[in-house]
Amino acid sequence: MTVVIGFVIFLMLLFIIYMFHRLYITRKWINIISLGFQICIFTIATLGFVGNVGASESLEALYLLFGCFLPGGFFAYDYFRMIRRVKQPESAERLIDNTASDIAEESTVKIDIPENTLSIKAEKFVPEDWSTRYNAGVKLYEQGRYAEAVDMLKKALDVKPDEIIIYYHMGCALIEQKRYDEALNCFKRAFGVKLTDSEIYYDIATVYSLIKKYDIAVDALRNAVQLDHDLKIEARYDRAFEPIKKSPEFKRIVS
Repeated sequence: MTVVIGFVIFLMLLFIIYMFHRLYITRKWINIISLGFQICIFTIATLGFVGNVGASESLEALYLLFGCFLPGGFFAYDYFRMIRRVKQPESAERLIDNTASDIAEESTVKIDIPENTLSIKAEKFVPEDWSTRYNAGVKLYEQGRYAEAVDMLKKALDVKPDEIIIYYHMGCALIEQKRYDEALNCFKRAFGVKLTDSEIYYDIATVYSLIKKYDIAVDALRNAVQLDHDLKIEARYDRAFEPIKKSPEFKRIVS
């Protein structure tokens, strides 16, 4: 029995160290409350163990509940969120790419338009032909003319305001201009209710880290962490951020 109690106390100590680490990273009040309970229970258990004082069943239950099960729940939560990213580092990229390709199949018609006459030729088509404006907008995006691409895609939305593929590419163009709030709204329209704001920002960060656009990746990650501090823990172990993990800005965001 003494060995079991000693092991439980050792486990409590490990969880206290972990919760200190978690509190340092996330700075959430719930971590302070949990840590306070843990320290109190750990102190009582240690004094009883050293003084060889027997504990009642109710007190032993408190040891397990606040000393092990509660912090263990936090650890399990962090672990499963982390392992999801570690096992599937390309999930965000696949999500965006697959969403784009799937919804593009619904109605996209490719039209070959000379580069120097994109805007003019797109405007000459009948107003109902939203796909012409959409394809012109995508072409402008591919050329790096992001502001013009957004304007053209907005005109496509004027004709077909519920076409999600337009919102997707407009979001990509807005990201390139670092207009993140507007881009977020576009991606929410494109992805529906699949993701929260913080998850969208986080996935944007992973994608742009993988394609080596580090300034956008850092900005998107900062926005994600501001909305959900727990993402700091995920980001530390996410292989998608390997290219930027040594940068001072990344370290500041996840510290």
